[in-house]
Amino acid sequence: MSAGLTVDGVEMVFAPPGRPPTTALSELNLEIGGNEFIAVLGPSGCGKTTLLRVLAGLTTPSKGSVRLDGKPITAPRPDLVMMFQSPTLLPWRKVLDNCLLPIEIRRRVSGADTDRAVELLERAGLGGFEDRYPHELSGGMQQRVALCRALLADPAVLLLDEPFGALDAMTRDQMNLDLHRMWHANELTTVLITHSITEAVLLAQRIVVLSPRPGRVLDDYRVPLPANRDLDALGSPRFAEACAYIRRYFTKDGADDRH
Repeated sequence: MSAGLTVDGVEMVFAPPGRPPTTALSELNLEIGGNEFIAVLGPSGCGKTTLLRVLAGLTTPSKGSVRLDGKPITAPRPDLVMMFQSPTLLPWRKVLDNCLLPIEIRRRVSGADTDRAVELLERAGLGGFEDRYPHELSGGMQQRVALCRALLADPAVLLLDEPFGALDAMTRDQMNLDLHRMWHANELTTVLITHSITEAVLLAQRIVVLSPRPGRVLDDYRVPLPANRDLDALGSPRFAEACAYIRRYFTKDGADDRH
């Protein structure tokens, strides 16, 4: 069972020298259960990425706390893995070596680690590409490598900051399916930041809608779709109803629903 997250009264104020303070998040409360997949939506500048950095222990909130299974998160931890918009692969390391890098930093890589990396790559459709370099892969393939690297770290929580935003629509759809399938197989607590309403509805069990800055929870919506989904879900009446329900929060505020 993966770990649950508690966000308790989090406020984040940025006060650069010589400038007025900016409140990015205000009195934000959120419960994320173990193995849940949560998507966070909100207009640009509402504090979505700030929230993700707080969850990862990369940023200390000005007020409030974040807990992982009841224990405060006060610094980065190996069981909190963040995947960024760029795959950030080292160009001089082959695919398999890039996957194994986080383990190599912490300890000696074992044969079992290598076997699991190969298995994850195979599951992601990258079997036979273990000895390729990043420049030999497409953008979507590079993001699959980054996803395998994140899963190989065996995290309690996977934090995703719009990891597929730069991909074309068809590749993004496939990556969403890959992510959903691997989340389901690994029973992983996952938090996704996205600007895409359709992506959030396709992937998440719950969608947390944030207000314009300072970010507060406007809605915590449970998606009325089966846990195991495929692209056929995009054409279902329930999918359309869910998208319409979420979209009403952004029509007035002009949020960026690009997909």
